[in-house]
Amino acid sequence: MLDRNELRRLQNADIMACEPDRLTDISNLQINANQRTIDKMSSFIDRVGNPYLFKIGKTVVKVEYEGNQGFADAFASLIRAG
Repeated sequence: MLDRNELRRLQNADIMACEPDRLTDISNLQINANQRTIDKMSSFIDRVGNPYLFKIGKTVVKVEYEGNQGFADAFASLIRAG
């Protein structure tokens, strides 16, 4: 899993400054539903790189998590929702 400083750097990535061709397209990304949540999270991050900035098809997506949850809890909720 990424450390706090690396997560903050990824979180602060500027969607307007990104190069869409360098982002991972998650349109066909498959995560094994039988894995534990932590393993799903690791798999996603390993394959996508930045859990905050990626693309779906030609659409660039910037994810922001709200509330008092930390990144791991918020991201785990997203992964579990599948």
